[in-house]
Amino acid sequence: LARIAGAPANDELKDVEEGEGTFLNTRRFKYASFFNRVSKGVSQTWNPRPEILRRDPSGRVFGRIDRIVVLSITLDKAGTLQEIDVTRSSGLPFLDREAIMAVKRAQPFPNPPKGMVNGREEIIFPFGFSHHF
Repeated sequence: LARIAGAPANDELKDVEEGEGTFLNTRRFKYASFFNRVSKGVSQTWNPRPEILRRDPSGRVFGRIDRIVVLSITLDKAGTLQEIDVTRSSGLPFLDREAIMAVKRAQPFPNPPKGMVNGREEIIFPFGFSHHF
């Protein structure tokens, strides 16, 4: 029922040690509406299923594991993609390429907050994809 009723986000925090307090990165939450727009746009273009089925129709080749891809995305101050790099590979080059293509298909990301623009007139942030085979 929690999934239907809108449970809290399931953030992947495997590398974060538990402590006595919860500390938020306020910069990330300050621009949450922008990141939500980016996430929504990319999720509408992210479709690795055809590539997976083409390479593994039986579902036995890649095993039943989670694959995570993390990209570094660079936009100009208007929200147009300038550069994209894989900073954490899924281990499957075709899945990494599909993640890159999903961002390319979803851009531009209009109205980025001016506070995110660095001294080189760029906006740089990580963006992750997770897929369970």
